[in-house]
Amino acid sequence: MSTGNVVKRQISRKFKLSGLAIRADAVKALASALSQEDDVDGALTMVLGAIKARIERQEIKSALVDLAAVTAVVADLTKDEKDVASEAITLVDAFAMPVLRYHSVRKCFFLDEGARPLHAGPELKARVFRERFELVQQRVLRHKSFAKPLVGGGAKAKAGEGYIELTPLDSLLGAAGQKCLLGMITQQEEGQYYLEDLTTSIRIDMTKCKNSTGIFTEGCIVLAEGELEDGTFVAKQMGFPPPETRHDTMRAMGPTQMDVLGTNFTAQHFAEMQALEDKSTDAMFVLVSDCHLDRPAVFEKIRTMLEGFAPLQPALFVFLGNFTSQPIGYGGGNSLADYVRHFDNLARLLLEFPALVASSRFVFVPGPNDPGSANVLPRPPLPAFFTQRMRDRVPSASFATNPCRLRFFTQEIVIFREEILHKMRRNAIMPPVGDMQVTEHLVKTLCGQAHLCPLPLAARPIYWAHDHALRLYPLPDVLILADRTEQYQWRYEDTAVLNPGAFAADFSFVVYRPATRETEFSRIDGDE
Repeated sequence: MSTGNVVKRQISRKFKLSGLAIRADAVKALASALSQEDDVDGALTMVLGAIKARIERQEIKSALVDLAAVTAVVADLTKDEKDVASEAITLVDAFAMPVLRYHSVRKCFFLDEGARPLHAGPELKARVFRERFELVQQRVLRHKSFAKPLVGGGAKAKAGEGYIELTPLDSLLGAAGQKCLLGMITQQEEGQYYLEDLTTSIRIDMTKCKNSTGIFTEGCIVLAEGELEDGTFVAKQMGFPPPETRHDTMRAMGPTQMDVLGTNFTAQHFAEMQALEDKSTDAMFVLVSDCHLDRPAVFEKIRTMLEGFAPLQPALFVFLGNFTSQPIGYGGGNSLADYVRHFDNLARLLLEFPALVASSRFVFVPGPNDPGSANVLPRPPLPAFFTQRMRDRVPSASFATNPCRLRFFTQEIVIFREEILHKMRRNAIMPPVGDMQVTEHLVKTLCGQAHLCPLPLAARPIYWAHDHALRLYPLPDVLILADRTEQYQWRYEDTAVLNPGAFAADFSFVVYRPATRETEFSRIDGDE
């Protein structure tokens, strides 16, 4: 019996065991494609998984698989790695994301895709902090340390060992002894801090507090342990809510694992997308922050960087602002015409590398000092007025919001360009303690708060209807915090957090390989 007939029998048998039928011409085409594979059974399993995923998404309408369905699946699974990586990148606009909400009565999540005006009514201001608190609270109550012990003896009794009971603020009065509270730090009077939950607030004295690691500011949600004395809660110890991995959060959302980014990605896609992600071993993302296009030395180093990457053809370049060393009009600095000219020059530079323009994608994220928006988060993309030549001549260029998100197959990558470390330290209620580096304190704070900017609105204004675009819930696979500090990388649970450094300061940047999840810190040698 020929090898082709053996493969055809194997295909028919495996499809039958899976509850599917396949047409004869589809069997013949699939057998021809699989004959080039060393591991026929493994390749057939991958094809079958991809077909099932398409049936679940109703892209294939029948359990009888025809030639067109097989051809489409095989074409997807046999694409060139660079083509696969390029098509897999989805850029998510901060203003287009659906809102993930938690229903405190039904104990479930749901997505709200309703209209959200830029300038919302005052009722949404209170809703911003209420929803932040609800997301953290339900996460805390799921943690094993705060799960109520089971009633009974033996093994059930042991389940309650180490249990910490959270006391609601409205039942604190009249309760003696040590208590553990969950609340948000607010300042209702000048210099007087309060702990606030969904029902009430109570004054808190933190002068005797031994805080744990992190940067504590007004607006942070904390766990505080202490006693009530004369109507004031005297905190003896304070820390952030315990972490939760992305996997655990997604599991808590239910079997559907909602598409929180609005990219039509569901749990049914995961196996197919994971296989394609693993295949994209050559894919790389180049992350460059503080690209001061008005400085000749910086511009030349960008040219050097592009020359080095031209043979490798990365799937993605991310250029983050600020794109000039001084804001427009600041101290007689750059004018509107100058800013347009800088981007025109960059467009001409990119066109000197046609292979890169054809194979790579270029994403531009505005910085705090770039024009086109009020000093409010999230920031819209750079206006077309400044970037029209780039948009017209470089079709692979995209202009993103700040923050923005990327989906690469199964991975979620959050990109945020803000001087967040400086702002958090400036608004800190007490200095961080411990031997950790300050950047590690920052990472623990943001991930623990599940928010990119857990500051009061007076310190960092946010569009109330779009606060959800700054949430880190669930935690992303990769979080890029670009500010003017040295390069760093930390891991919080299963989330990689990194800073590419300031290119304008020392020509440093980062290369991220999504298939292997490896980060390479790089720097171009040379003096200005």
